[in-house]
Amino acid sequence: MNTKNQINWRRKQNDGLPLDEQDAELAALVQLLSRSAQAQPDPQFHQNARSRLLQKLPPRRQPAQRPSALLAWFNQFRSWWENAQVSPRAAVAWLLLICFVIFTSFSSVAAVYASANALPGHALYTVKVGVENWQLRLVRDDAELAHHHLAFADRRMVEIDHLLLLGEPGSLQTAVDRYIYHANEMQTLLTSSQVGALTADMRQTFVQNELLLAQMNRRAQPESWPSLIRAATAANHGRQAAQATLIAAADPQQETALRIQFAGERLVLAEILAEARRTSDLNQALADYSQQIDAVNGLLATLNADANTDAETLFAWETAIVRQQEALEAVAQRAPVAAGVAVARARQVSQRGRQVVEAIRAGEEIPPPSASGRPEDRPGGGPPTDRPGGGPPEDRPGGGPPADRPGGGPPADRPGGGPPA
Repeated sequence: MNTKNQINWRRKQNDGLPLDEQDAELAALVQLLSRSAQAQPDPQFHQNARSRLLQKLPPRRQPAQRPSALLAWFNQFRSWWENAQVSPRAAVAWLLLICFVIFTSFSSVAAVYASANALPGHALYTVKVGVENWQLRLVRDDAELAHHHLAFADRRMVEIDHLLLLGEPGSLQTAVDRYIYHANEMQTLLTSSQVGALTADMRQTFVQNELLLAQMNRRAQPESWPSLIRAATAANHGRQAAQATLIAAADPQQETALRIQFAGERLVLAEILAEARRTSDLNQALADYSQQIDAVNGLLATLNADANTDAETLFAWETAIVRQQEALEAVAQRAPVAAGVAVARARQVSQRGRQVVEAIRAGEEIPPPSASGRPEDRPGGGPPTDRPGGGPPEDRPGGGPPADRPGGGPPADRPGGGPPA
């Protein structure tokens, strides 16, 4: 009987006893109960009790390990194989087929990666072009399509440069055809409203391509000149289309800034062409420059008449005129005699640009353009005679390239409008 039960039993037994005796009995029991509460159990007793409890419990089950996806697939395949009861000959055929599929997949991926640096005439170039064509077919957005054509046009320029270094004019024609295809497609996409943000990038790409092709032409062999001229013609047409799109969407102030930029780029190209002594292309570049300068002078006159002349635009034009006149002097020293008329015309419109700026700053009337198409701004009044010996120079050592663009029209790059083979 425990202490609590003893207390209850004593209460029942002492119901008839006096209160003093009951209190004494209860005090003794409480004292005994307090001593038993302070008693600590034996640690060995705890350990023995835990051991007996663990022996009576059922054994713990280990969680089942989940097999990997590959192992599960293999187990399913093995189960299907055993149930199908395939003959040994069929098993060997299936095994060879699986190995062939895996090998073909890895080979295709490796071929795609290896073809990234392939050039026309190489075995993997067909794979490279095929992957590009599939990328173009999968695109449904005009802006993304234009971005792809920009990237592929840059690839063609790299291929053209490498083929010139290797001296392979036959393969050069393939790269040029692909470049013309991308250039024409970009020119077509300029009419899409989704390509508006990429128009400036496309124009800049064409400008850079013109400069690169002009530099390549200087070190190319004569048999490569016709292909490079066709590529430069396509780049020139694309640049003009992109410029027309940008100008159509600009206000007079923006158009003035754009034409100043266009004129400076034409002079950069003219310096390269004058060094290469390509008279026909040099005359065209200087004519484009003169056209841009005439347009800027007209815009400044209109803005000044409307009292809308921007001081920042006027300062930019004045600074550009100084630099352009210095560049024209360099072009005049290198240009062939046959380009003297175009050089003189460019110098005349540049000088008028300076007169327009001075008239606007002084508040005077802007002078009208000169009626003469051949200004007499050279000593002696004629074309430049700054070549030693005074005779007409040969445009290129060895006779020069053939006529660059007979008739001035675009080449028949894509019969039927489709991509080149």
